[in-house]
Amino acid sequence: MSEEPSDRSIRAIADATADLQPVDRRAVTVWRIEGAFNGLVALVLSIGAVLILRVIGFSRPVALIPIGIALVIAAASVAIVPERQWRSWRYTIGEREIELRHGIWWQSWVRIPMMRIQHVDTRRGPLDRRYGLANLVLYTAAGSRQIPGLAIEVAEQSRNRIAQLANVRDDV
Repeated sequence: MSEEPSDRSIRAIADATADLQPVDRRAVTVWRIEGAFNGLVALVLSIGAVLILRVIGFSRPVALIPIGIALVIAAASVAIVPERQWRSWRYTIGEREIELRHGIWWQSWVRIPMMRIQHVDTRRGPLDRRYGLANLVLYTAAGSRQIPGLAIEVAEQSRNRIAQLANVRDDV
């Protein structure tokens, strides 16, 4: 009995995804802190909305709805989203292409051919520096993509390897 084409396709996808690597686990902590900060901003804005609604004449229970919404969003941004984001982020750096897979609700699978890469860089914000992480940024004519939350050593090694494979010169 011969193998069905759909079975071969499924097996090929499984083989391709076996090489995908997760980002560093410490990224979850960074994303939680960023979520808490964003939640705080949303809470401050919702307090302003409550004051405006009370001045307009809405009752207290109705006026407090924005604060409730902001608290739910803040809680999700700290407790749920970072973990799911970490589970969804996968990447692989091959000889000919880089594959990125990410997205919590809408999955994005991107393949970037090495020959299309014009520049590669690492970027570190204050939280990234505090937790020993870096973001790998890949530039092509179509724009840029990044792999967030890599350990510094992994990001630097990946940057150097991609630069070599893509024949990116360091003209600086």
